Amino acid sequence: MLLLAAWIARQRPALLREYLERHLLTWAPHFLDVVREQTRTPFFEGLALLASCSLAGLQDELSLTVETPRFYR
Repeated sequence: MLLLAAWIARQRPALLREYLERHLLTWAPHFLDVVREQTRTPFFEGLALLASCSLAGLQDELSLTVETPRFYR
């Protein structure tokens, strides 16, 4: 998904904000938190942390407003 965000940023930059606000940032932070909690290997824990920090940086840099849905897990 980060690779797709990078592609959109280069090829269709006008769509990046919508992609992040309406799709990726609505579920990815929760998913990455679950990965960090459930993983048993430092590699995946670090990978989830790196992805989380990258997404948080994008959200801050672009001043994005994201509606977080209710998750049942």
